[in-house]
Amino acid sequence: MAGLRLLLLRLHTAAVIIPLVFLAALFVQGFASGFTVRAENYTPVRIDPELAAEAIRQGWASRRQDPAGRVVAFWGLCEEDGRPPAADAFPVRLARALLAAGARLQIADPDPDGALAALLQGGERVVFRDDPLAACDGATELLLASPRPDLLEVDLAAARQRTSGSFLIDCTGRIEPGIYKRTGFILLPLYYVRTPPWRDPGLRRFIAMVANRVPEDESILLVPTGDFASTSPRCRWFLHLNVALAPRPLYLLGAAEACGTAEQYQGWVARMRRMEPAAPETVRRGLAATGARWVLRYRHEEKFRSGEWELLPAEEALR
Repeated sequence: MAGLRLLLLRLHTAAVIIPLVFLAALFVQGFASGFTVRAENYTPVRIDPELAAEAIRQGWASRRQDPAGRVVAFWGLCEEDGRPPAADAFPVRLARALLAAGARLQIADPDPDGALAALLQGGERVVFRDDPLAACDGATELLLASPRPDLLEVDLAAARQRTSGSFLIDCTGRIEPGIYKRTGFILLPLYYVRTPPWRDPGLRRFIAMVANRVPEDESILLVPTGDFASTSPRCRWFLHLNVALAPRPLYLLGAAEACGTAEQYQGWVARMRRMEPAAPETVRRGLAATGARWVLRYRHEEKFRSGEWELLPAEEALR
C-alpha cells in the first residue's frame, strides 16, 4: 500500500513538473525569437485596416470634422496589374471601414464594368477616377493604401495642389519623412515601423556621447526642431532619451501632452508647429523656468540623423 502511494505521489509530481518544464522552454523560445539586435529581422507589418480607419475617424473627431463631409482620395484599391482585389484584401477592408465611418471615397482606379462598386457597396458615396491626380480633385485628404510602383511615382506636389486638405495618410511606410517641405502634405503614418527606434545605432552612439558629457545630477532642456509635419509616434524620441539618460532630469515644453494619448500627442504636434519651440526667446524662458544646464536640440521626424541633433551648454545655446 505504501508503495502504491509512493507511485501515485511520483506520478502526481511528474504531472505537475512536466508542464512547467515545457512552459519554461516556451518562454525561453519565445523571448529568444521575439527580440533581435539585427535590424533586417524586423519586417514591415501593416496595421489592421479597421484600426487604421478608426484612427482616421478619431483624428476627424479631434479636429471636430464630420466624417460625412470628408472626401478621401483613395490610392491603391486594385492590384499592381490592374486586377480587382480580393474581397478580404487590405485596401478593400480599409475602404469599407471608412465608408462605414461615414466618409466618401474617390478611388484612383477606373471601374468600367462596375465590379469594384459591387465589391465596396458604397453606393453614391464612392466614385471612381481614371488616374490618381483626378481622384484628388475636391478631396479633403489623400490616402495611400498600396505601395504600387505607379502610385509611388506620382508627383505628390501636384496631388497637394488638387487636394483641399493637407493630410497624406500613408498605410505603406513608403513615404519618406520631410514631404511637407517638398509638397505641403502633412504626413499621417498608419503602419507598424520596421525597426524599433531604440535599436537605431546612430541614436545609441549619440546617447552614449550625451551620457559621457552630462553629469547625472545636471538637467537637459529638450528643444524639438523641424516643420512638425508628422504625427508618427516614432517621432517621440524624447521617450527613449528619458529612459536612456536617467537619472538626468529632462525637460520638454508641453511634456504631459507630448507623452499622452495619441490625440493629446497630435495636439502637441499641432501646437509646436504654431509656436516654434526652438525660437531663442522660447529657449531662454525654458532655461529660466527649469534651471537646465544643457540644451539638446533634436529633429522632430521619424528618422534619426545625428547631424540634426546638437547638445550645447545652456550659455552657448543662448548666444
